[in-house]
Amino acid sequence: MSTRANIIVKGNEYIPTTHYYKHHDGYITNGLGGMLADFVKDTKDITNEKFMTKFICHSIVKFGRVSNVVEIGITDSVHGDVEYVYEYDNNTLGVYIRGENWELEGEQYKQWRYVVLVSEDVYNLDVFGELKV
Repeated sequence: MSTRANIIVKGNEYIPTTHYYKHHDGYITNGLGGMLADFVKDTKDITNEKFMTKFICHSIVKFGRVSNVVEIGITDSVHGDVEYVYEYDNNTLGVYIRGENWELEGEQYKQWRYVVLVSEDVYNLDVFGELKV
């Protein structure tokens, strides 16, 4: 079964919040989450406006077609079948992790468990274990 995910890049007064969808490999470890986290950790001061363009270009150069980032598409909202919702804003990447609740409307995903994966002082891909600082 596919592990679906959304990526939300927060907007500001100049650009709207943008939603992206990935149909498979959306999990954190060895998937989309790890790729996003490594990119944010290794690339400082990425503006929200340029985040996805730089992430996709970086991933294609680093991993080639096996990165599967060419399959990420723009969408208008969080999909109801996702297990992870990654959120990027001002050099911080977090993830909402779906639990047993498969009902989803609007911004109900914000009721899921939220973990910061990367920020100024955190790099944490082991969200199901101990926090790494």
